[in-house]
Amino acid sequence: MSTKKRADSSPPPLTAKLPRKKSARLNLRLEPDLKAMLEEAAAVSDSTLSEFCLASVRSAAEKKLRAAATIRLRGRDAKAFFEALVNPPAPNPALERAAAAHAERVVDD
Repeated sequence: MSTKKRADSSPPPLTAKLPRKKSARLNLRLEPDLKAMLEEAAAVSDSTLSEFCLASVRSAAEKKLRAAATIRLRGRDAKAFFEALVNPPAPNPALERAAAAHAERVVDD
C-alpha cells in the first residue's frame, strides 16, 4: 500500500486498498508444493501471500454464493415459472385461511 499523498483533492481510485481492521484469523495446513505455488502467484500479482490468498478466497466465496442464490431454469420449467408469475392461479381455501390468520396476527405500521 502506497503512503504517497495525492497532489489533488480527488478521491482515491476505486482500486485503492483501504485500511480495514482485521481481527478474525483462519489457519490452514497445506502441502509445501501448494504453498510454493501460492507464493509464486502472489509474487507475480505483486501482492503478499496473505493479500493474494484473501483476494482469491473472497472471490471464490462470492462466486459460490452468487451461484447458490441464482435459480436457473430451462425449457419447460422456465415456461411454467414465467406462466405462474404472469397468470398466477386463484388462491385456494388453505391460502385464504393463511392470509386471514396472518392479517389477524400481524400489525402493519
